[in-house]
This record gives sequence, C-alpha cells and structure tokens, in this order.
Amino acid sequence: MAQVDATEFKKRSGELVERVIKEEVIIRKRKRPVAVVVDYEKYMDMKKKLEDLEDKLWAIMAEKVMESGEFIEVTPEQLR
Repeated sequence: MAQVDATEFKKRSGELVERVIKEEVIIRKRKRPVAVVVDYEKYMDMKKKLEDLEDKLWAIMAEKVMESGEFIEVTPEQLR
C-alpha cells in the first residue's frame, strides 16, 4: 500500500490515480493518514461485502429475538 503526503498527491494525482488500479494509496497530512484512494471496482466490492455482512448480522439478531421472545429496543442512531 503506497503512502503519500497530501502535497505530493496534488502534484502527482494523475500518476497516483493510475497506481490505485494496482494498490490502495494512503494520503497523509502532517504525517497522519487522512484518506485512502482505492480502485472503484474494489470499493464497490468492499461496500457490497459490508452490506451483506450487515444483512447477515440483522438476520442473526432477528433469529435470536424470535428464539428468546425478548424485545430488543434499537434507536435510529444504532442503525447507522
């Protein structure tokens, strides 16, 4: 995984965007990681996997509630 400073990213953005196809690029500001640039297809794949995992988690939680007969209160903030 490549790492570059924000200033360097500005100067070499075209080159680094091409590099993203091969590996993620971490952008640092004042030596701290602040962003990751990742290939679009990889991003969409990660997003889909995360959504699938969230769906599985909700299914497991619903199954546990049905088995126990106990009500679990969930706030809108917990759903985010």
